[in-house]
Amino acid sequence: EDDLAQLASDLAEVVAEVLPELRDLAERLKTESISAIARDVGVPRTTLNDTVRRLRQRFEQAGLRDYL
Repeated sequence: EDDLAQLASDLAEVVAEVLPELRDLAERLKTESISAIARDVGVPRTTLNDTVRRLRQRFEQAGLRDYL
């Protein structure tokens, strides 16, 4: 239980530190697919995939790769 609370805290910290566009994407990816988000914001899915890569890098830098 303590480990889950720490993980939630670590994840929230990383999300809070990223650029607003990445923060919004991270929040939306909790409940939506990349394709759905791309359609909604009007960008190609491949473009959004590049942004997801940047977001993943931030999580990896924070030592949270196992939770991606």
